[in-house]
Amino acid sequence: VQPRIEDIVGNVRPALLLLLGAVGFVLLIVCANVASLLLAVGEHRRREIAVRGALGAGRGRILQQLLTESLVLAMVGGVVGLGLAALGTNALLALDAGTIPRIDEIQLDVRVLGFTGLLTLATGVVFGLAPALQFVSPNFQAVFRDGGHGTTAGGHRLRFRRFLVISEVALSILLVIGAGLMIRSFRNLLQEDPGFEANNILVAQLSLPSGNYDIEQASAFYSELLREIGAIPGVEQASAVSAIPIMHNRGVTDFNIEGRPDPGPGKLAFNAPDVSARSGYFEAMKIPLLRGRLFQETDRVDR
Repeated sequence: VQPRIEDIVGNVRPALLLLLGAVGFVLLIVCANVASLLLAVGEHRRREIAVRGALGAGRGRILQQLLTESLVLAMVGGVVGLGLAALGTNALLALDAGTIPRIDEIQLDVRVLGFTGLLTLATGVVFGLAPALQFVSPNFQAVFRDGGHGTTAGGHRLRFRRFLVISEVALSILLVIGAGLMIRSFRNLLQEDPGFEANNILVAQLSLPSGNYDIEQASAFYSELLREIGAIPGVEQASAVSAIPIMHNRGVTDFNIEGRPDPGPGKLAFNAPDVSARSGYFEAMKIPLLRGRLFQETDRVDR
């Protein structure tokens, strides 16, 4: 027994969670970059902020201004991100990546918009408030005494900036290592012998309406179709199979093993994936024969 969700989406969830984690790391790196830029801009605005404070602007009012600027910047980034997400979703659907379960249901809906809005708000507040707190100081005289626009960042601001840089480098190293491992795994998959030939193979999916064809009529139709395809110039071999390799749309058939007792009704039986193939299939796919013999046109279930 396995959950229905596992039957629908299979084991794709860990891969998607890994991708989500990588995207989260990229988001943190971008936010750290923006925070560093806000710190650099804030260094040049220290005198302006000090003047506002000296003229009577409270700490909360100055924080509100700086936080509003950060939120506007985050909102612009969120809108651009949604636009890129829409383009990326259309590109993904156009690629028809059949290995992704329920790909036809992927879309930008209210939940995506809500999540993007909350994430934009959270990143704007967290990474905008931290630089703002670095420059809201009640000691305005020290700011004026330091020389105005040409001041050097204080020790606590330098430490915060170093922390951001160290965080970016650490996250970048994790991403580079993860990307390198994925590239190496993909390269190994490409070099692995799958046991069949994938080049110079043309695959077409065809399904006959069961209401118009019985088993004998369907068998005759496929036999005639394969004969006509095999007669096309350039075609070396034509055959048919119920499920090509690495496809998941395979049925399961129960069977008994000769010499062992029948489990009986209601008990677990032996079963295996059910794949039906016509003669010439192994030759067309260049699947080597290890033992026994290949299928022949005269092979039938009742013979």
